[in-house]
Amino acid sequence: MKVVIAINEPGFAQIISHFVINHEWPKNAEFTVLSVLEPMKLGNVMAVLPGPILDDIMAAQKKTASELCQSTVQAIKTGLHTDAVKEEIIEGFPKDEIVSYATASGADLIVIGSHDRKGLERLMLGSVSLAVVCHAHCTVTVVRASSEAN
Repeated sequence: MKVVIAINEPGFAQIISHFVINHEWPKNAEFTVLSVLEPMKLGNVMAVLPGPILDDIMAAQKKTASELCQSTVQAIKTGLHTDAVKEEIIEGFPKDEIVSYATASGADLIVIGSHDRKGLERLMLGSVSLAVVCHAHCTVTVVRASSEAN
């Protein structure tokens, strides 16, 4: 079984890794912790900034994403007592890239978080988890931030 774990924020990464660690998986399960960085120079409100500034911002985001992925991978490896966990950091639009990555890698499951936004906030920011659920070729498990509080 191949599982793609999509993360982008430290709080969600902890919630999702907690879910993954406390779930029962087949012995042959393989996990990929995936972080998608949105492009700064295309389709982003910050695209009006000079290129070198955008490059610096993107480098900082890549470093942060790498640290987040590494800590999530380590937590899952430790919690599940497995080495079958790797990380991937790619650039693109999360709604598209998560689905594309899962399809290309032959994933059986995508685990993703949901902010549970409502109204105008959801309209303005969109819903990555909803898009993934609607377009993924495989099963998608959506972990809500509020589910850990219960």
